[in-house]
Amino acid sequence: MNTIINIARLHITLQLQNRSTYLQSFIVPIAMMFILGIAISGQSPVLHLDIVDEDQTERSAEFIQAIRDAEGDTLVEVCLYGSDKNAESCDLEDDAAYEKVGEDRIKEGSTTAILMIPVGFGAALEAGESVELIYQSNDQFNAPTITRTAVETAISEVGGSVLVARIGVETAEEFFGGSSASDLSELQAEARAGLQNPPAQLVTKSTGKNPNQVFGASQSVPGIGTMFVLFSLTGLAINLVLEREQGTLQRLFTLPAPKSYIVIGKVLGAFFFGVIQFTVFVVVGILMKVDWGSNYLAIALVVLAYCFAGTALGFAMATLVRTSNQAGGISTLIVLTLAPLGGAWWPLEIVPESMQTVGHISPIAWAMDGFGDIIYDGGGVMDVLPEVGVLLLMAGVLLVFSVWRFRYE
Repeated sequence: MNTIINIARLHITLQLQNRSTYLQSFIVPIAMMFILGIAISGQSPVLHLDIVDEDQTERSAEFIQAIRDAEGDTLVEVCLYGSDKNAESCDLEDDAAYEKVGEDRIKEGSTTAILMIPVGFGAALEAGESVELIYQSNDQFNAPTITRTAVETAISEVGGSVLVARIGVETAEEFFGGSSASDLSELQAEARAGLQNPPAQLVTKSTGKNPNQVFGASQSVPGIGTMFVLFSLTGLAINLVLEREQGTLQRLFTLPAPKSYIVIGKVLGAFFFGVIQFTVFVVVGILMKVDWGSNYLAIALVVLAYCFAGTALGFAMATLVRTSNQAGGISTLIVLTLAPLGGAWWPLEIVPESMQTVGHISPIAWAMDGFGDIIYDGGGVMDVLPEVGVLLLMAGVLLVFSVWRFRYE
């Protein structure tokens, strides 16, 4: 065991003693994170919420106004179909029909969500009956959650206050004959307490992640990070083949230790260097205001699983190439193929569905999914376990292949 640890430590030490390592493994990727983060952070911060009011009653109008009021300091802009008072940023014609432009606006990123207020909404509220509102959005990222929160706040306010007012009217009519409590609106205004579990229920329909909500460093840090860590990990193939060419590996095999220990030490050295590299990138992300959340165990699991898979890929490559030049060329080709394919350069959500499926042959795609769960959904350990499991499965298959193919001479 000491031999394995010493070989791993030696690998990391030699890497850190090489000045070009700092440029290639840290300085260049960090610079790219900043540049790309700035380049993709210039999107409009306004989140549009399209509303289709089929009820057209006082209650629905009050509900829409409550949504506007619930916006507060958030960046939600209400775009009402059939209204001539929409903001210019809505880019919605006064007579636009939902059937023609509704869902297209979500797909093209013109709006974050669409809320349907059905006929009978106001009557159901006043009667204390349950009514369903249809909310369709790309609700797996944080920005759509902001719009949904504004809608749910308005539901609690309007639905709860109507419920309180209705109970108040019934009580007043029972004790006072209704002579002093007939004005529902007055009682409703006094009863705005935002009760929980209001009669209106929100039925959500997701159309997937909205790439327009992937801002700046939240995409660039994990994306560029996974790509450059994979460069380092697949560099294991170059190192193993180069040492074999130079005879260094054969000399190490003369040590009084099993040959497998030497190879395991080399592989672990590459793995731990990748972990160190990714840890630096996570810290850089914190400085760039990436919301990693507080569940550090979830972050660690994704980082460790990804580095394990990347190391296994590098080891597998070492068994397939004959020269260090071949290893270098193939390593670059593989990384520059898996990076865009896996969503390191752009969100996978902007590519066709078939390409999203193909993209998940890349370990980068699974790592990005895991980081997306953490950054955008505030996910924890249980949320990232599927991605971690797939990465570990990839690593296991590649390691079995590598052990079968590897030749010590």
